[in-house]
Amino acid sequence: MKLIRFILLEALSFALGARVVHRGLNLPATQGTTRDGAFFPGLYQYEYHPDQVARAANRAGFTSLRLAVNVESAIDGKVLQKHKEYIDAVGGSGIICMFDTSLAPGFSWPRAGNLTGKVDKVAQAWRSVHKVFAPYGENVMYEIFNEPWGYQNNAAAYVSDMVSVIRSAQLPENRVILAGLYGSADVQSVARAGWQGYLAYHVYVFWLPEGKRTQKDFSERIQQDLAGLSSRVFITEFGVGLDGLKADIDKDELKQDVTRHVDQ
Repeated sequence: MKLIRFILLEALSFALGARVVHRGLNLPATQGTTRDGAFFPGLYQYEYHPDQVARAANRAGFTSLRLAVNVESAIDGKVLQKHKEYIDAVGGSGIICMFDTSLAPGFSWPRAGNLTGKVDKVAQAWRSVHKVFAPYGENVMYEIFNEPWGYQNNAAAYVSDMVSVIRSAQLPENRVILAGLYGSADVQSVARAGWQGYLAYHVYVFWLPEGKRTQKDFSERIQQDLAGLSSRVFITEFGVGLDGLKADIDKDELKQDVTRHVDQ
């Protein structure tokens, strides 16, 4: 089991000379028995009651939620209404994130990890999301595509597809977040490809090899990854196994995602 949280870093006015840090919780869909449920195709199940979410967030000090949608869920009014209730339950702040889904029902793999042939469908899905959450302004942000490992190191193609979705869905760019390449770990390449807006960054224990998982090594790695970009970055996932600094990943994830990023 993983403890998965996120941090929202929002720039304040220069007069304040600081950033507001929001503590957020990734609230998973309830289908399946592991974190992989968000990758199952079909309508997402969210069986929490808003009061439960509010109490849990309040006890733990969370002020925002990150909620998953896929294409099917994003065009379903009941799913979006439930997401709206969850966001309202924590004070009206959060992130909606589009997840890629498996090609095999009931399994988390295989997944394409890109929007090849799906740009129009994803844009339609985001238009549907924005109809519900437009009134929230920048309190609710849009993470266009989670962990785009299918683009590998082709940042130009990735940014082109994401911009096509943003424009087709008529999303306000000040509310858009683009994930880093691979497992949302390489935000520098996305910035170099011309994206001027917000970025999503993920960091997990397996980003570093065995023997290098110290507080100092993680600090240096994160500072390197975010150099010059920290005011634009939302850390939308980070965590470790609840039993300590152990790599909690499956073989497919290791093969498709982690090794591609670590080997760069």
